[in-house]
Amino acid sequence: IPAWNCMFTGKNPGKIGVYGLLKFPFYKEEGLRIMNYSCQDSPSLWDLLGKYGKKVGIVNVPTTYPPTKINGFMISGGLTTPLYSNINYTYPPTLREKLEEIADGYEILPFTDLTIRGREEEYIQRFKENIAKQVKVVKYLMRENQWDFLTYVFFVTDSVQHYCWHHMDDTHPWHKLAKAKYKDYIKRVYVMVDTAIGTLMEALPDDTDILIVSDHGSQGLYGYFLVNEWLKDIGLLKLRSYYNFYQVLIPKIMALCKDFLFSCLNSQIVESAVRWIPKSFTEKFLLREQFRRQATSLI
Repeated sequence: IPAWNCMFTGKNPGKIGVYGLLKFPFYKEEGLRIMNYSCQDSPSLWDLLGKYGKKVGIVNVPTTYPPTKINGFMISGGLTTPLYSNINYTYPPTLREKLEEIADGYEILPFTDLTIRGREEEYIQRFKENIAKQVKVVKYLMRENQWDFLTYVFFVTDSVQHYCWHHMDDTHPWHKLAKAKYKDYIKRVYVMVDTAIGTLMEALPDDTDILIVSDHGSQGLYGYFLVNEWLKDIGLLKLRSYYNFYQVLIPKIMALCKDFLFSCLNSQIVESAVRWIPKSFTEKFLLREQFRRQATSLI
């Protein structure tokens, strides 16, 4: 984010008002805010095409949640689409039920946790299933709808490179954990995607123009450069008091609480304490619950 927004508007982040996945307005009552499609203040390519009477179909493009009314159909893509059962991710809304039926449970993203190592065999199967479900849906939409412009994003190529780069790259800090049999793991997923693209191309009219694009490439990641920290260190940035409160005092309090809880792990104290804390209170501090509340309020 906001690479996809920039791609389909032709504008830079400053001109569309989207800079990243989250905003942290600590000085406002609502606190954390999740970026979503309604934050973009410029029309996308499909909006312009629809304005001039062209039929469009948008499938799985990241940052297109909540789905919006267009001259055609839209299925929201990953990154900002909540994966809750009660969330509507299609336009028109009635399309969702059909997709679930066709795909036997449509998947916006492959259900993988990219922070847990050692699940290569399980995840390759999930990537395969995700591609199959989505391609089945796209073929149906192509066949049953009139369209002049259609875009569909394979998100699995992103997921697999995050998860398996260290198997392929012998300069990666994690390469010592790599296994030879997974060296071509990323290539295997690309072959799956390439085969799927071929399947979709076979269903297209011969005079169809085809563009293959990506929002970014991939490579090994060896560290971060924190611009704000550097500016603070050289004296060119000073933070306001409310920022210091949230960024310094609260983490210290949380650290003390964590130390106390760990010291009690072998007793019944933690369990007893949790029972007495109202769920409505604890949920206010969970990112998951903040996401759920904000996502529900968008529809």
